[in-house]
Amino acid sequence: MRSKHKRLVTLSMALAVALTVGTGPVCLAKGKKPLKIHEPVRLGDTVLKPGDYRVDVVENGERSEVSIYKGKTLVAKAQVQAAELETKATRNSIRYSKGGDDVGTITQLQLAGESVTYRVMETPQQATSGSTKNPS
Repeated sequence: MRSKHKRLVTLSMALAVALTVGTGPVCLAKGKKPLKIHEPVRLGDTVLKPGDYRVDVVENGERSEVSIYKGKTLVAKAQVQAAELETKATRNSIRYSKGGDDVGTITQLQLAGESVTYRVMETPQQATSGSTKNPS
């Protein structure tokens, strides 16, 4: 009898752990994709110079994150929010706004083959820098 009770308690604990883990947020890494930047742009506190980079998006429910690499070195990271697109993006691209210092601030990122756009979450610096305009 004691063996059955012990086994029942063990199964109950295993089931509770499985349900807790199974209902938690799912973390999904997209894999690094190439990104060419043609003029200086800012992501968070980092100014990215023109050049070839690799971008990786990790989706973790509401708290997704974009990481930008130069070679194997992580050079910039920011929180992003995913939003659905009507059609899949045909190329990797960024959207940015320009402030008074003529350095664009990345506002969105799209990856080829995905029907999602990633909106960069505003940092405290961006919130206090005043209005910005979108390039045409």
